[in-house]
Amino acid sequence: MARLRSLGHGTGRECRRFGGRRVSDFGAVRLDEHGFSLLLEEHERVILGDLAAQLIQVLEDPEDPVAERLYPDAYPDDAEASAEFRRLTRGDLDDARIAGATLLLETIPEDQDAPILPLDRAGAERVMRSLGDLRHVLAERLGISVASPEGDPNDQFTMLYDWLGYLQESLVLALVSGDEESGRLARA
Repeated sequence: MARLRSLGHGTGRECRRFGGRRVSDFGAVRLDEHGFSLLLEEHERVILGDLAAQLIQVLEDPEDPVAERLYPDAYPDDAEASAEFRRLTRGDLDDARIAGATLLLETIPEDQDAPILPLDRAGAERVMRSLGDLRHVLAERLGISVASPEGDPNDQFTMLYDWLGYLQESLVLALVSGDEESGRLARA
């Protein structure tokens, strides 16, 4: 597996102007007048696209054991109430998660020479949630939990888990900055 950028790699905000346009990079995310764009190397595009497709498969299989991680009991002390809650909400949650993973897939063109498509704020938030879902799936597969939060730092899946956290962190920073910028513009 090609080496992925580590958590915290390049998370400093870089701002510059191109032809009077303001462009800000937040680690793996660029924010400009077109929206939020993931900044991925070729091998990262392939990996993220593959992971998004796998997430859709997991979500479409209600028997997959990772579902317990994505859909914890709403009422841990009441199995019947938890089952009813899951029955009432699971379909809508699956649909939203599949839509987010599909958007992530659509954002990354198969043609490696094509630019990654920019996202509006709502799309960036959906992709951010999909990255969290991917991290939950990997955490379940790796046995990472609150009780044992660390995986083997040299394990490829642990590196993948950390890289997804880096992408998610980059999106959060860009979204927060977008809010701050919107606030400044609204007050001006």
